[in-house]
Amino acid sequence: MSTITKDAMVIAFLKIAAHKPIDNITVKDIVTTCGIARQTFYYHFQDILEVIEYALQQQGEILLQKTLDAPTLKDALRIFVSTLDDKPEIINRFLQTHKYDQVRQLLLSAVKTYFQNLIYLRNVLPDLTQSQIDIVVTFYSSAIIGTLMEYSEKKNVDLDTLTNDLYDLLCGKYIPDIENK
Repeated sequence: MSTITKDAMVIAFLKIAAHKPIDNITVKDIVTTCGIARQTFYYHFQDILEVIEYALQQQGEILLQKTLDAPTLKDALRIFVSTLDDKPEIINRFLQTHKYDQVRQLLLSAVKTYFQNLIYLRNVLPDLTQSQIDIVVTFYSSAIIGTLMEYSEKKNVDLDTLTNDLYDLLCGKYIPDIENK
């Protein structure tokens, strides 16, 4: 029952966040929406920030598992890109709070973990040193998250085109050998 109550409070928080700035959401808003006592809230969370952290952690784990289950890199990219389609207003609200860095870090961690798994489990880059792998993972993860954050602010983004363009970029289609151009 404890997890159900926690999850209910997170759902209430996200419901409220759909129409109210995240920084203005109060404990009273959550307990009223859930129909629970204030003490129940404090049994599970210290404050609103902890609700946000829990919600981000839960969503990050779900996102990571979905991408790890994806059969191809393109499918995994589509899952990452789909975060723009699922709840862009909520993402933008998170990005407009003092939790911006935490949201970015959570997304970055999920993408990095995906690429690390891709490299190690599928032996994609067998000739690279650990240092080189770290640079590849950091570079591509940062590029994808930066792109997703930029596109989260745009209207009417064609997510399939964005996925295809990211995939082509990662595969070297746009800049195969920049030095010899």
